[in-house]
Amino acid sequence: MNALVTIPPWFRESTDSFPKVFPSPKPGSVANSPVGSTQRTGVCFISIDDNEIHNLRKLCDEVFGEENFVGQLTVVNNLKGRNDKRNIATCHEYLLIYGKPEFIAKGLPLTDEQLAMYNKQDKSGNKYQLRDLRRRGGNDRKEDRPKMFFPIYFNEQTGECSLEKQDGWVEILPLRGDGTDGRWRWGKERVSSNLNMLEPKYSNISQRWGVEYRIYLNPTLNAPEDDEEDTEERDSKSKSFWIGGELSTDVAKREYKKLLGNIAFDFPKQLNL
Repeated sequence: MNALVTIPPWFRESTDSFPKVFPSPKPGSVANSPVGSTQRTGVCFISIDDNEIHNLRKLCDEVFGEENFVGQLTVVNNLKGRNDKRNIATCHEYLLIYGKPEFIAKGLPLTDEQLAMYNKQDKSGNKYQLRDLRRRGGNDRKEDRPKMFFPIYFNEQTGECSLEKQDGWVEILPLRGDGTDGRWRWGKERVSSNLNMLEPKYSNISQRWGVEYRIYLNPTLNAPEDDEEDTEERDSKSKSFWIGGELSTDVAKREYKKLLGNIAFDFPKQLNL
């Protein structure tokens, strides 16, 4: 991490104060910033509340470049809610992230709950979980990706899968819940290269076969996705919504008191951020 900028809500009385605190960028300010410098992996984190988030986004787009916007995280830091607004008790603030093109977030450690989901092991002892090979959600129909609709054949006795029709093998199609034609997450080439990753399963509820595939705890063992839209997180990628007792303002106040004594901060930022 090349920079960490924390902006407390000092100026909540009026948005007119924003230009006074953050004047227009001067020539060279972009080049001298962590995101605008020659460093190819620079990144800047800025914490702020909703009073000035809209102004800050505009300013950062100008200083760092709109193309360097990485994300806007919602951080719940007061579950009780603040009574500083007439109609809504605010529970959250924001964390803006701007980074250079080569910046890559390394993610977060998996929680115990996430690790517990990898409850199966292959013959080599590698842990994995199963996921439905049929595409779900948007763009899950045959007409959305016609080439991803094809049969997979399964031998119940040997557990083998194949793309070639064979006598006595079960034919499995990616049918949606209403029985209409859906589609797989993978194309034929990907399926053909990873037949050993597939585990067909019969559902007593729908009374038809489906296909699941392995997602390993070790990401190097996983098959790449064919579907560019299929980017659902399955490891330690950070979510855009953060919540947890360790992020609360009360915890932050106690932490700062241990470090700095009785120096008061109205809205301290948690060390976990």
